[in-house]
Amino acid sequence: MRDASATGAKAEPSKADSGISRPKDAPENPRRIRIKVNAVNLRSSPELRNENILGQLYRGEELRVISKTGDWYEVETTKGRRGFVTSSENYVEALR
Repeated sequence: MRDASATGAKAEPSKADSGISRPKDAPENPRRIRIKVNAVNLRSSPELRNENILGQLYRGEELRVISKTGDWYEVETTKGRRGFVTSSENYVEALR
């Protein structure tokens, strides 16, 4: 399975408030992201639970960012499916 779907989200405090640093050229709230590891779970809610895994997204897949909730992006795949993925720069990269 290459992608899956999910629900709504809310805004996040700025990175300056959270103490997390970002590369100077990375957007604070990107419009698109790309998966940079072999696979990332797409989840139905912004939390780590086995029950909310909808499927996996793979290296190189680009996603439209709908919103950000804490350490999670709510995303839409190229096939129109929605879900949540981690916002960690270890797993995804912001696109300009």
